Amino acid sequence: MHLISLMKRIRIFLCLLMLTGFANAQRFPFTTVTNKDGLPQSSVFKTAQDHQGYIWIATEAGICRYDGYEFKNYSYFSGLDANFIFDIEFDKKGRLWVGSFGTGISVYDGTKFYTFNSSNGFPANFVIDIHFSTAGDLWIAAKERGIFRVTVDYEPKIQFFDKTGVGFYGQKLTELPNGDIIGAGEGGVYQYVKENNYEPVLVHEEPTISLLLDNEGGLWTGGNHRLFYIKDNIVKDYSDWVKGTSVMNICMTSQSDIIYICTEAGLITLKDTLKTLLTTKNGLSYDLIKDVNEDRFGNIWVSTYGNGATLLDDKGMTHYDSDGKGGDLCAFSIGEEKNGKIMDWEILWRIL
Repeated sequence: MHLISLMKRIRIFLCLLMLTGFANAQRFPFTTVTNKDGLPQSSVFKTAQDHQGYIWIATEAGICRYDGYEFKNYSYFSGLDANFIFDIEFDKKGRLWVGSFGTGISVYDGTKFYTFNSSNGFPANFVIDIHFSTAGDLWIAAKERGIFRVTVDYEPKIQFFDKTGVGFYGQKLTELPNGDIIGAGEGGVYQYVKENNYEPVLVHEEPTISLLLDNEGGLWTGGNHRLFYIKDNIVKDYSDWVKGTSVMNICMTSQSDIIYICTEAGLITLKDTLKTLLTTKNGLSYDLIKDVNEDRFGNIWVSTYGNGATLLDDKGMTHYDSDGKGGDLCAFSIGEEKNGKIMDWEILWRIL
């Protein structure tokens, strides 16, 4: 699908006044796309946009690609392997990387699909978060191995960090302007200092699910009934905003200064000091929010765990789902080649 067609189809822009100027109970209109449009599954963990403008959506049944008109789904029938997808990232060369819960990490190089897990030497099967550092290294947060770094300088090797602990949701990665890596988990928040071979230094001892480095250099951290803001070694506690719920993710889009706090009980938007809560009462398809992402056209994609993805716009919300009752959304997965050949570990180094 040509990029111009995509723009014509989804030229919907976020109206900041919609998020900050309406009462919480204001209901916004939304439209549902049904299973007649080819959508197979619903629990959405993340969305990402490739260099051609296509939107990719990660779910418990893999990933799908949206071209502005329809969703293209990839499955085992396509020779793919991974299903339960936690994270999707694009590297500098435009290749798609997928972190799955149970089948390791996968990469699509434009022609072939490769999967790396314990069966072919990769140290993790349950990949929660993927980060490519500015130094060119691949950082992984995994359920069973915590956080580790795959280096590509000279002789490839893996550097493990055990202090952040392991857990189902409890790993997240981000990067400071100086190249230091911030890693979060059940053991708290650590700063991996680049100039000291990434030796970890404790930043915050609270068990953490989500991280965000904002435009002011401050660090937002969220967890179970916990929300903190850390700047200049001063910790501010905003946990009263999320009483009775967990912070699943904290996001900030590239074209605005709105902070999105994804919780199990709705989406909190924060612009300057004005806080707004969006829930199903406002037209969101579901209250358990996993991710917020902005595409290059200004469309705001909200991922829900259980009822698809919603687009926020100046007219309302567009809900992408498999049926009008809120079934399952989007599937795509990346796996080994169709002939079943196990990928050699050296292929990963060549790809990197």
